[in-house]
Amino acid sequence: SRPPFREPWLSARTRMHAASGAGGNGVDWHGAVVRDPRSFRYAPAFLRADKKLTLLAVKRDGMTLQYASQELKEDPDVVRAAVRKSGSALLYADLELQADKDLVLEAVKNDGMAYQFCARQLREDLEVILAALGQNGLALSLLQRRLRHNRDYVMQAVQQNGMALEFAGEELRRDKGIVRHAMMSNAHSLKLAHADVRKDPEFMLEAVEVKGEAMQYALGGLRSDPEFVLKALEKNVWAFASSAKELRSNGDFVLDGMKRNNMVLEFATSDVREDLQMHSRARAQDDSKLLSNYLKRVSLADPNARAASLLKTLKVPPKATEEHGEADASPASEARSLPRVASAPGMSRSGRRYFASYSSETSHRGQHGVARRHGSATSSPAVNAATRLSSQSA
Repeated sequence: SRPPFREPWLSARTRMHAASGAGGNGVDWHGAVVRDPRSFRYAPAFLRADKKLTLLAVKRDGMTLQYASQELKEDPDVVRAAVRKSGSALLYADLELQADKDLVLEAVKNDGMAYQFCARQLREDLEVILAALGQNGLALSLLQRRLRHNRDYVMQAVQQNGMALEFAGEELRRDKGIVRHAMMSNAHSLKLAHADVRKDPEFMLEAVEVKGEAMQYALGGLRSDPEFVLKALEKNVWAFASSAKELRSNGDFVLDGMKRNNMVLEFATSDVREDLQMHSRARAQDDSKLLSNYLKRVSLADPNARAASLLKTLKVPPKATEEHGEADASPASEARSLPRVASAPGMSRSGRRYFASYSSETSHRGQHGVARRHGSATSSPAVNAATRLSSQSA
């Protein structure tokens, strides 16, 4: 009583002969197993009891051991070949072989989670446990609860996979040495540490130095503590990205942080990051070329600033705004002169294309660009001017 042969991975020849009841006489089972070891499950019983064919199958896919005859499941050579390919194949080995320490070590070194299939008398064996945890730290979840309080076991587990800290005993999740090794393996394992550790400013500074994003797991108000945050961004500026929003939106605090690292501005809120007055204050305290280039890039995200930069590049005279009766020469008012500039006799075709691309980009990306919500639209003077230019050039 075999299941219907619907598996797409079986070769057409294998399905044809098996479905016709040809058995082992009309099918090249050796070739079928070589092409796809999963076809071994459909071999006749006398072939699944053949050691040579079974070895061929388990060396390609250890889990095919489950389809071998009981006699071969008791054969150490066959089982060893299977667990070397797939440690979890230990599940299908004979009970006596599940108690064979050497064979179990072979299995857990290939797959630490195979620890759950070994005999009960080996589940407290030091060598077996350490081998399993060394291959997969999450195998700590398979140990008895009292064994999860063993510092050596937990240390081995978190060094392999920091997230194994979840299964450690509570007192070991307070252990800063354990937590430190877990964090070195996976920074996000810090969220699994005990709250007392995450409230410790000194330890959290160590964590931030290793990985700036560790700041998001700080407790006890550390993320909103100005003094702590300043110390943290000295260690790793990326920590500022996970600090409290009230600090990232405070212009004075951001400027104070920029004295330590100019990249602090990158993680400030958008209203601070794109504030032109903020840029002027930043340049006043640091006139480095690197900062100037960065501020120029950030400021051009604002459409009015982009219009001013564009007009300055094209050397548009200030009197262009006087024709419209404007009292000031702000970027927004200057942007209204874009159609006149584009239609000037000296403007080349490529220049007109540039203005058209500018209008399209501004309307989609500008901070004050066109905002379509529920069928309504609002626009800034800069976008209006660029949009008119786009229609003219088209």
